[in-house]
Amino acid sequence: MHKLIRVCLLTLATVLSAITASAQSVTWKSSVEPLDGDTYRIVFEASIPTPYHMYDMGPYEGGPNATTIVITPGEG
Repeated sequence: MHKLIRVCLLTLATVLSAITASAQSVTWKSSVEPLDGDTYRIVFEASIPTPYHMYDMGPYEGGPNATTIVITPGEG
């Protein structure tokens, strides 16, 4: 009986985890656009389901911060 209860709880936890993950999933698209010479524009596009928003993980001072992506040029 204990084994059946464990299996049921594990199954329930797995299903709830999958539902939560799929409800908040963000899909990403990226592209690279050549500009002049060795210069390129990198474009990231996130599709976020309504009513969700994307914020950083904290710590917060004055509320959550909108997500930003910073790319620094490498050497070479």
